[in-house]
Amino acid sequence: MKNKTLIIGIIVAIIVIALAGGGFMYYQNTQKKAAQEYDEAVKKFERVEKISNDVNTAIDKEVKAANDFIATNPDVGEDKTSIDDLKKTVSDLEGLKISIPAKSEKTDELNSAVEDIENKIKQVDEELLKVDFKIDDNKEEIKFSENSNFSILTSNIKTQTEKVNEAVKAETERKAEAEKKAKEEAEKKAKEEALSAMAGTYAADPNGGSLRAYLKIYSSGSAEILSWSPAFGNSETTKYSISLSSNSSEDKISFTLIPKKGGTKQSCTFNRKTKTITDSDGIKWDKV
Repeated sequence: MKNKTLIIGIIVAIIVIALAGGGFMYYQNTQKKAAQEYDEAVKKFERVEKISNDVNTAIDKEVKAANDFIATNPDVGEDKTSIDDLKKTVSDLEGLKISIPAKSEKTDELNSAVEDIENKIKQVDEELLKVDFKIDDNKEEIKFSENSNFSILTSNIKTQTEKVNEAVKAETERKAEAEKKAKEEAEKKAKEEALSAMAGTYAADPNGGSLRAYLKIYSSGSAEILSWSPAFGNSETTKYSISLSSNSSEDKISFTLIPKKGGTKQSCTFNRKTKTITDSDGIKWDKV
């Protein structure tokens, strides 16, 4: 009986030891499998993290260049469509940047983060996940496919930047033309005012009575001098065109009498206060 009890005890002990060993082996295998799954999740995470960092670097480069250009405040005139379109595209490109969460110590959270990042990468370029990226290679520049959202948006930015430059050129030309017309209009108005102020008939006695002369100035910009000799009764009329000088001031108007049929030019000065004209020969003409 004692032998039977002993045998049963031994058998039970063996079974207990076997079960304990099996449980320990199961626990070890489970832990090993969990560690392997986590390591695999870490590799996936580091891969998409590398891609995301390269994507963000490429986006930042394009966005900075565009924003630096926008910061110069290109003068496109009243129609801001071109610059507004550019700003929107830059914003759309910046919106493709990928936020990267901290690496979790839990496998399920890490896998969930990887899935979320992959979806964001696909929005930038679906082909990127098919590329074998070297995690430790920081020198290799990321390549985007031609039809990716990144390539489309960066191409649009270049096109829209050109449109902004065209708008700036057009606005510059428009302003230059407007300034030219304004200057011409101001000069025309100043000329009309000067000619109107000088218009009239002026008399001079250049030879102390032996010769009388009359200067007629017309607001149209022409003039004529009538020379008359009282002693001999003969007269001579010379016609001129008037060229206003830029040396005029508030009190005086400088101009040149240019003979229409050739001859000597006469430089003259009109005094607004005294209503008199003095020519380059020193002859004074009084308004009559």
